[in-house]
Amino acid sequence: MKYYENKENLIPFFKNHFWALSLVGFIMIIFSPILFPLTYILYNYKNIMKDFVEYFNESYRALFLLYK
Repeated sequence: MKYYENKENLIPFFKNHFWALSLVGFIMIIFSPILFPLTYILYNYKNIMKDFVEYFNESYRALFLLYK
């Protein structure tokens, strides 16, 4: 921890790893529109599938009543 106690020692880290950090940030910006919905779907897939099944159940019931 002594290396990080002096704030002047943090400057070389950011200088040496600038392109790596910027690349990580760029990748996060590019993939965030994919990752946020993906994590939401993976976390909530049971509720999503329940709503999906309810919606299609209602629509198929309506079609069945129309064409009975």
